[in-house]
Amino acid sequence: MAGAAALDKAFGLLDDIAAASTPLTAAQLQAESGLPRSTLHRLLAALEKRGLVRRAVRDRGWRPGFRLLELARAAWSGFDLRDAATEELGALPELTGETAQLAVLDGDACVVVDGAAGLQAIRHAAVLGQRTPWQASAPGLALVSFGDLPVRRSLLAALPAAEREAVAAAIEIARGRGYALGPAGAEGAVDVAAPVLDYRGQAAASLGVAGPRFRLDDTRLHALAPLLMAAARRVSHNAGGTAMSLTPAPRPGPPSRGVRCVSASAALLGEAPYWSPADQALWWVDMLAPRLHRHARAGDASAAAGSGTDADWPLDRLASAAVPRRRGGLVIARPDGLYACDAPGGPATLLSHPEAAAPDHRYNDAKCDARGRLWIGTLDPTGQPGRGSLFRVDADGGATRVDSGFTVANGLAFSTDGCTLWFADSGPRVVYAYDVDPVRGTVGNRRLFAQWEEGVKPDGLAADADGGVWVAVWDGWRVERYDAAGRRTRVVRLPVPRPTSLAFGGRRLETLYVTSARVRLDADSLAAAPLSGALFAVETGARGAPVGLFAG
Repeated sequence: MAGAAALDKAFGLLDDIAAASTPLTAAQLQAESGLPRSTLHRLLAALEKRGLVRRAVRDRGWRPGFRLLELARAAWSGFDLRDAATEELGALPELTGETAQLAVLDGDACVVVDGAAGLQAIRHAAVLGQRTPWQASAPGLALVSFGDLPVRRSLLAALPAAEREAVAAAIEIARGRGYALGPAGAEGAVDVAAPVLDYRGQAAASLGVAGPRFRLDDTRLHALAPLLMAAARRVSHNAGGTAMSLTPAPRPGPPSRGVRCVSASAALLGEAPYWSPADQALWWVDMLAPRLHRHARAGDASAAAGSGTDADWPLDRLASAAVPRRRGGLVIARPDGLYACDAPGGPATLLSHPEAAAPDHRYNDAKCDARGRLWIGTLDPTGQPGRGSLFRVDADGGATRVDSGFTVANGLAFSTDGCTLWFADSGPRVVYAYDVDPVRGTVGNRRLFAQWEEGVKPDGLAADADGGVWVAVWDGWRVERYDAAGRRTRVVRLPVPRPTSLAFGGRRLETLYVTSARVRLDADSLAAAPLSGALFAVETGARGAPVGLFAG
């Protein structure tokens, strides 16, 4: 019994180390585990001897050991996907009423290897062994979108040129969403699928549901996606990680007074709001539609924040930000680079592509400093840790990697004097602060500014004129304000669980605009928060710090 108890304590330490976003010191492990110091060190020594943990000398903490990778490979080599998926395939028709399918990639074809028929009288057939071109179905798109990069490139290159661009765009969007929607098939059949990820974070199979378009419109397909993603994770026992959240925190209470919906846009992933003083308008993107939005406020200074007009334009590729330029027009951040355009929907010219050497990465949020330099983060869409960077792009398109090692590079904000940069990494749920030389555009003294509890994540940021930082808390139903010392001073509750980003706007920068998302929210969550994806405005009493426009 004593030996079993020691083993349980050792596994508990291993769980704590694996779950931590940064290396845990012995003191932190002792505080979390409650173990006596001598017992803790004996257990760590035993785990280290087996290669299950290792010392992170630079961070003076403990990380998971490389022996775990060998064990993962051994476990996966004997993994029977069909057997593991049997229970989920049986449950999906009960939950959705539609046909469920498990598929794998075989050359350039998607092959159904198992399935379960739907419960509706009119239903999609589950034909075992059915082969379709990989790009013609949601399961095939999910397999290739989350599969091996060289294979993806080869399959795309083999497509006719007229089809290649549209399929490449669909892959970008699938990687951003975490799931794929297929094109309408024969007799109006449609489908949605999520990848079953292996320990490398690559698709070993895909799990999907299919049915007729008259039952499965886009709203219904998107609402089924989190259910499929959760089922796919259970099939692989979370081997590929859980970077994309599926379940928001419980609603904490009614919205705060003064929160108004100014555009019921139902965006999948509203992002990167940016105020343009010249035209008194807020620009923002629905990254995963993809679509460019403009909320133009009424002309006089006393106009209410919701009294303007809205316009939107479809975009050819996934877009994470739209940054206004001093000369007019926008810089659009796409996975294949940063593009300058003179007018919405007009031709775009490649300005810069600082992450060109990492074609599987994409750009995320962006903000300009007072001198018009664009600062933008990057990430691996699968959530693999430490692969993202922070770049500074000058007016001529020249780019400098400012810092690296991030998981989900996200919101940015500059202080009024330009001497402090705040930068969110949503992966480990932290916001960092940097000292900035506003003339040279260099940074130093990175330090932890604030950190959030498990289950919620900091997303977009905005700074106010009093030195405060406002943070959109993803899955937390709220926006928070922190003072310059990193102390929380205010909470604004929202009617949606997934606020995404923030920007102050109005003639005096007196209105805080908040974008939001509905992606990966199931039907019950959407019923509880029907305004998910809308644009909100809050009169906080604070005024925003001015934000620069791109100088190029």
